[in-house]
Amino acid sequence: MNAKEFAEYVEEYLKNLAKKNGIENLEKYYSQSDYQFKEINELSGINQVFAQFVLHAQNATILCNIVKFFENYKFLYDITKGFSPKDFLKEINFKNESDRDKCVQNIVEKLRYNPESNSAGLKWSTKSKKPLIKRFANSLIDGAVYFIRFNEKQEVINDLEKHYDSFDSLSEYFINDIIKHGFSDALCCDFLKELDSTFDLPKPDVHIMKTLAKYNGYDHDYHKKTPAEYVNDFLNIVKEIKCEQPSMTAYKLDRQIWLCCTGNFFLDEKTFSKRKSCFKEEFLRGIN
Repeated sequence: MNAKEFAEYVEEYLKNLAKKNGIENLEKYYSQSDYQFKEINELSGINQVFAQFVLHAQNATILCNIVKFFENYKFLYDITKGFSPKDFLKEINFKNESDRDKCVQNIVEKLRYNPESNSAGLKWSTKSKKPLIKRFANSLIDGAVYFIRFNEKQEVINDLEKHYDSFDSLSEYFINDIIKHGFSDALCCDFLKELDSTFDLPKPDVHIMKTLAKYNGYDHDYHKKTPAEYVNDFLNIVKEIKCEQPSMTAYKLDRQIWLCCTGNFFLDEKTFSKRKSCFKEEFLRGIN
């Protein structure tokens, strides 16, 4: 299966899946979906960017089911002082890195639901979940420390674009130099691709990794590659597809594969789908 055949297979599989689920418009899934949510759309400037960052900070296994960004939006809005980096850092009294541990603990306490006061908050039940919450708290600090340098969203985009000679250079700047404690390569890609079309990237999550592993014939040891290698492999496939389909983007192919693997047409529901059906194995069987 070459890149052209692969793209055709993905397109056909997704059309059939969408038809079974009564989905008529797939095009809305092929551009930045963050801005299709009113919670993000009602914000502006750097507050909007920070809100997007918080949304994507939760998009890790298990963590998203604790944070539940949209369900707990009002609570998270209050905790982050309206998603204002400056006001949030002032609220938690973060001045420099020596304050981090104390501030992380403070955030964790603020985040946790208190049944005695019946106040809003996040719920987690076991000690094993606390490291995830601390990771989320660290991400809130990292994001605020970075975004406080800017006044507008375009300034953020311009700063990141200066380091976008390749995915590797962008990754080195954004992940290694800025986001140090909570964001993975996958979450960074998730945030960047939704921030602006300038950053035409896939999110190297398990769906992309297993799909590329099957496509390239190394499905039995797909974890051996780094996320950066998967991103570059993916971008090379998109480049090949563009020879036949000039309008193809990494964002579109990434979203098509994700929908094929999950069946979660989230823009056609009020909140993220809670269906447990997974179409990944059936989808992967068709790749040869």
